Amino acid sequence: MSYCLNPHCRFPQNPQGAKYCQTCGQSLILKQHYQAIKKIGQGGFGCTFLALDRSQETTRRCAIKQLIFASQNPDQISKATDLFEQEAKRLYQLGNHPQIPKFYNYFYEGDRYYLVQEYRPGENLEVILEQTGKWTEPQIRDLLKKLLPVLNYIHDRQVIHRDIKPANIIQGLNGEYSLVDFGSAKYVTETALFNTGTTIGSPEYVAPEQIRGKAIYASDLYSLGVTCLYLLTQVSPFLLFDNSEAVWVWREYLGDTQISDKLGAILDRFIQLGTKHRYRCARDAYHALKPEKKLPPPPPPRPQIFLPSEAKTWHCVQTLEGHRGSVSALAISPDGQLLASGSFDCSIKIWNLETGGLEETLNFHTQPVLTLAFSPVEHQLASGSINDAIKIWDFGTGTVYCTPLEHYQSAVTLSLAYHPQGKAIASGGDDRRLQTWFIESDRHQSILHPRGINTVAFSPEGEYIASGSSGNQIYLWRVDTGELITQLNGHQGDINAIAFSRDSQYLASGSSDLTVKLWRLSQPSQNLSSQHTFLPSPDWVRAVTFSSDNQQLIAGSADGSLMIWDLNTLKIRQTLREHLKDINAIAISPRRSLMATASRDTTIKIWIGD
Repeated sequence: MSYCLNPHCRFPQNPQGAKYCQTCGQSLILKQHYQAIKKIGQGGFGCTFLALDRSQETTRRCAIKQLIFASQNPDQISKATDLFEQEAKRLYQLGNHPQIPKFYNYFYEGDRYYLVQEYRPGENLEVILEQTGKWTEPQIRDLLKKLLPVLNYIHDRQVIHRDIKPANIIQGLNGEYSLVDFGSAKYVTETALFNTGTTIGSPEYVAPEQIRGKAIYASDLYSLGVTCLYLLTQVSPFLLFDNSEAVWVWREYLGDTQISDKLGAILDRFIQLGTKHRYRCARDAYHALKPEKKLPPPPPPRPQIFLPSEAKTWHCVQTLEGHRGSVSALAISPDGQLLASGSFDCSIKIWNLETGGLEETLNFHTQPVLTLAFSPVEHQLASGSINDAIKIWDFGTGTVYCTPLEHYQSAVTLSLAYHPQGKAIASGGDDRRLQTWFIESDRHQSILHPRGINTVAFSPEGEYIASGSSGNQIYLWRVDTGELITQLNGHQGDINAIAFSRDSQYLASGSSDLTVKLWRLSQPSQNLSSQHTFLPSPDWVRAVTFSSDNQQLIAGSADGSLMIWDLNTLKIRQTLREHLKDINAIAISPRRSLMATASRDTTIKIWIGD
């Protein structure tokens, strides 16, 4: 049978083989190869059809979502169109995950919009609950174990679903769960993270901060937790919350269902009203549920078929205040959710990058904090201060311990870096010693520099370490042996900052000679002379880094200017002047187009690139 896609057709069913609707005369073949078979769903903005896609060598089943304008209100039409286009973008962006429908096509024909995606046979949890009754603890645990990795996957790609509920979770014939309906999903970098926006989601399941138009990653965890409560009780979430006391009373509706104290505590943390009291991310929730196992690896990335997007334009979206002295160091956690800042007031502050709130202040240093780095594999933050050992704070346990890396004669400069695989920490200071501590073997390697060391950095693959000195040179060393590979000459002043590009092809350096240089590293074993000198900085260059997409080079200078160059054209794209004094540090989020800058004016500024 063929199904007519004209929403006004009175009798849309047609016999197999018909090319035109026998009732309204509309073509039954969409875009020359999509043939609808039957309607399988209807929502606020349109219908979903099971269809055949004849564009491939082998005909495949697919789902076609059709946008219908039920209202002629321009604002409502605009909102519906935006959500529809957003779903297409999100599905393409999320690529090839086995628990998310694949994106096939998106187009409009006439006055209707269509989204074609993979068809996932099965039933949603709303229907399953009606058929089978209340769920048990093993079922809830199975659901969480299978869906939390999906949330971790989409959050790692900067997407918040914003409408997790039983109707948007499909259980397939093989028992696996799929997350569907990304029409409400939001790409974090498209809006200022610290501004409020439109409230989207299903009221019974939506988190409090999302109601206020400020969804964060933990909002999805809240909705998943409320979904679990509904499956356990088969009672509306509105009734599971006592508004007069502002507390959840879901246990009163369990009846004969037995829930362990451990699972109960986990669910309670999912549904905390305050975001600080929820799990910080899906990974943490998964570990709490099943601590003996790690999250499964994500599927390989989907090949890019579009041309690179236009270079980002950066905007300052928030200023963080709280330090009483110059902010000298910054680091962003591997999941992109925490920002650490170190200051001349001797403190380290931990900020929540989703909310902009201060999470914690650490005071275990007695001297100015000069350098910070998060471990890429552990819940640990390394820090260094004047005349002290490098210390590590385990923010999982709250413990602090000293490393063998000591720079007791460093009173002006100090820098540290974590190996990309977390197997070593390197540090250097004005005591002229480049030290590397190999954590697992507890091996300590020390190299004496000709001059004081201002900055150190590991190459992304972890094979090399670069050090910049007060003697105008950059040195490239082999990590495992400490062998000197090459020396880069060209600056006429101290090397204050260095950074490797994300693909290891280039090294950027910033100097007191008012320049930023870009060095080509395609053959690091040979002496390097290939370099590009960018336009002079207004003042000493104190910080350099590459954008997360490797398209831009970013530098901060002593006059407070933030300079951004396009690496495709090697031309300046933006010069931003929000800070009043020196920019001492720049940190780039690994998960989204977000950047933080730290200044001697005691502030931290958060920037979004779009």
